[in-house]
This record gives sequence, C-alpha cells and structure tokens, in this order.
Amino acid sequence: MLTAADQMASWQAGLWERSYRAAAELESISAQSGIPFWENYTKINTVLAAITAGDQRVADDMLHKLEQTIGSSDYTDKALYYFAACWRALMKDDLQLAFVHGQAGIEFGYKANTFLTIAMSHFGMAVVDMSSGRPESAHVHLEKMREQGFPINNRLIEFMYLLMSAKMALDTDESGGEALLRQAFKLGAQHDFVNFYFFMPAMMVGLCIKALEQGIETEYVKSLINRRGLVPENPPLHLTNWPWRVEIYTLGRFTVLVDGTPVRPAGKGHNKPLELLKILIALGGREVSEERISEALWPDAEGDMAHSAFTTTLSRLRKLLSGEVLRVSDGRLSLDDRLCRLDTWAFERLLGELDVLLTSGQVDVEKVQQRMQSVFDLYHGPFLAKETPMNWMLGPRERLRLKLLRVIKHLIGFYSRTGHCQQVIALYEKALEQDPLAEEYYRGLMKCHAGRGDRAAALAVYGACRDVFNATFNIAPSEKTEQLHRLIEGNDRERLTRLCDVCRRG
Repeated sequence: MLTAADQMASWQAGLWERSYRAAAELESISAQSGIPFWENYTKINTVLAAITAGDQRVADDMLHKLEQTIGSSDYTDKALYYFAACWRALMKDDLQLAFVHGQAGIEFGYKANTFLTIAMSHFGMAVVDMSSGRPESAHVHLEKMREQGFPINNRLIEFMYLLMSAKMALDTDESGGEALLRQAFKLGAQHDFVNFYFFMPAMMVGLCIKALEQGIETEYVKSLINRRGLVPENPPLHLTNWPWRVEIYTLGRFTVLVDGTPVRPAGKGHNKPLELLKILIALGGREVSEERISEALWPDAEGDMAHSAFTTTLSRLRKLLSGEVLRVSDGRLSLDDRLCRLDTWAFERLLGELDVLLTSGQVDVEKVQQRMQSVFDLYHGPFLAKETPMNWMLGPRERLRLKLLRVIKHLIGFYSRTGHCQQVIALYEKALEQDPLAEEYYRGLMKCHAGRGDRAAALAVYGACRDVFNATFNIAPSEKTEQLHRLIEGNDRERLTRLCDVCRRG
C-alpha cells in the first residue's frame, strides 16, 4: 500500500516520472500476488499519470488493455475505467465519446457506492457539458459532485468544485465568478495543488490569466503555470506577470530577460546575436526570411558565406535566449509568442483594442482608461531609441510613432466629447512629445488652458511653440496660431471659452 500511496501522492504533486515508477512497482506486485484488484488499479492509475504527463500513447495503450478485461471487473474498477476514459476522450476533444464514458462512470460509481468515484464522474460530466455548451446540465452535475464529495472532507474535491464553479460563472457572466476564483486559488495555494482529475490545460490557462489579471495568488498561479507547462494559444501579451520564458523591451530601451534575469552580452561574440534579434523584431518578429535578416546584418556577404554567418549567429542567440523561443520553418525565423513577450506586440495589440473601443457604439469609459494607461505605461520612447540608428530600425520606429499619434487623436476627440478637460490637456502634451512640430497640438493645448481661465499656461504653450519653430526652421508659427495668441493676450474670456470645446460642453 505504501507504493500505491506514493503513486497517488506523486501524481497529485505533478511528479510524473516518480508516479510511473510507482505504477511499475505496483504492476510487479500485482503479477506476483495474482490479485486482479492490483492489476486494474495499476493500469487505471497509469492511464491517469499518462494523461497528465501528456503521454497519450501510453494512456491509449493502457485503456485498450483495460477494455479487454473490464467487462468481468467489479463495479469500482468499471467506474474508475470509465471516468479515466472520459477524461482521455475530453483531451482528444471527442465530446460525444466523453459523454458516453462519463455517463457509464456515473452509473457504475453509484452501483459501487463509492463517494469519491461518484463525485469524480459527476465532475467529469460537468466538464463535458460545459465544453458542449450545456451550462445548466453542467451545474446539475457539479452540485451532485459537491453532494457526494464534500461529506468526505476532501480538500482536492473542494478545490475542483470551486475552480469549475468559477469557470462556469465567468463564462456565463454570472456574478461571483471572481470571488469563487479567489477562493479556489487560495485553497490551491494553501495545499499546493498541482494536479487533479479532469485537469484541462486550456481551461486552466484561461483561469490563470483571469487570476493574474486580478492579482489573485500570483506566486502560486505562476508556479502552477510553470510546473504544469501551461502554454496559452492566444498569448496574454497584456500581462507582465505571466511567467514568460523570455521578455524583450524595445520601446525607449533594449532589454532582454530570460526567466526574469537580464541577458548581458559577454564580449564581442554576443553582439551579433543581439543584433540579429533586433533585426528580427524590427521586421515583425514572425516569419522573417533568412535573406532579409542577412541583408541587414551582413550586407556584403553572399550565398554560402551569408548562410553560414546566419546559422552560427542564430545558434549563439539560441544559447542566449532559449532554444524553444526561436523557431525556424521553411527558412523563416520567428519568436514563439506563446513563450516570449515582445513589448511591440503588446503595444500594437493595445492600440488595436483602443481603436475598437473608441469606434464602438457604446464606449466603455473604464476599459478605455485602462487600455490607455497600459499603452502609456508600455511606451517608454521610440523603438530602439538608444541604439545607433540603422536603416532597418527607422521604418518600424516611425510606424509605431504614427500609430500612437493616431490613437492619441482619437482619445482627444473622445475625452473632448465627454467633457474631460484635464485628460485632454494630458493627451495634447503626450502628442507633443511624439510630434513637437505639430502646431495643431499647440493650438489645442492653448485653447484648453485659456478656456479654463489659465491664461499664463496658454501663453507658455505659445512661447514653447514659437521657440521650437524658431530654433528648427527660423520662422514664426502660422497665422492661425498667431491669431489664437492675440486672442489669448486680449483675454476675452467669453470668446476663449467658446473656442474650447471641452469648456463649452462644461
């Protein structure tokens, strides 16, 4: 029994190799004792360990062996077999087969009258129904799981129940989802739960993202992600607290972090790999041909010489970062966005989300504010601003700057329409940081200050505009700007207020 307990403890702790070894010992004991219970128990637990470890071939082989003998087994073994088969079918996304096996697991669980097996089978059916778009039926099974499982005071069952309840509430926009998630991960952190029956990676990725967004048990959640190797299909680029394998910052600086530790070049040998990385990022970071990179990095090299230099430098870059973060396919190099967070990717995604929010019928003010703050938190300056200017970096730098200015203009219009004068002033100042030669931003800022009665601030803005144009072009501002300046100097409060759209609405 010590080996059986060791296998279960190893499985719950995510120690797959140890769980496999314990299963092999159990199989040996079973063969020596000739007790059928041990044989089925061993095979079923091997299936569970294989599913969790992602070794689907072993899981399928063992399920096939069990299928040959399960008909003559007792009700408990049948219940365990069917709930293991249900889980495997779910992992293969075969919802119809999962439903059949799940129902059978419940049937034999009740016949065996074992609380744990009944509870697990109902939980499996809740996952099946939720995955199939039947939330009402999923809720019924989840409650039956609670009725059967809670009386035996099993904390893992409580953890599973809270997680699934949170998932259902969040998916159906019911209230209390976040509170349930907080309870679940608090319990998980207390007991360091890493594994459970019907652990579905995609479901857990979604719940972990939500937890990190809300700051729920952050260290435990990050540990769970790493220990289970959870990889999101749709990368949560907005999350800085996701445990990214590699993080790269290029806006206003150039910093590379691997597992949170900065990569520092150690001599000339590492400069070229990082140059390659910068070029890859400048060209989009995805599906960039070897030829384009070589042309930028070794413009005078040709043919085999360029290919050899590329191969050698890429190998050095892999050592600096992580082999799996860089992918080559058909001569094209990419950063894996499931493992690597690139600030330009996150920046452009946020700008896109802001565009969608600002052009929707009913604008969510809180979401606009959140996304806007995230954009400005991320943008520390122009792309690779501190690097020696190279032709390949100038295009991306200007493109990102213009994208930012476009969104700032939209935000100015939005906050002007909603009467947020202080926000409009801050946005004009942000715009001027990006384009100090745009007179329209100076005039907008002058109008806002003058309309609020701050004549001195308005005149100071004009003075800054005049100085910039004088120093840059040796000319005065346009007549339109000069007219506004004269109006402000005349201090006609009524006319100035009318000029300021925000103040007029106020």
